[in-house]
Amino acid sequence: MEKETLWEEIIHVLRQYVEPNAMRTWFKHANIYKLNKDEIVIHAANEFAADWLRKHFFREINNAVEKVLQRKVKVVLSYQDDV
Repeated sequence: MEKETLWEEIIHVLRQYVEPNAMRTWFKHANIYKLNKDEIVIHAANEFAADWLRKHFFREINNAVEKVLQRKVKVVLSYQDDV
């Protein structure tokens, strides 16, 4: 599955648990940077956004990833300068 398509599916699941304003604010510029069988790396817009997502939405992101992939993988929230 392509990263863009996968991210769209994850966002679709997240919309069930995260209010629209938070989706626009924190997820609008996020995307999948890397995906392999054991790990998914999600890039946020910047360091602040990555931190916010980790602190406030990590459980929801992790659950959405697991639901879409139908397996557990390590979820890493990062930003472009962090890799």
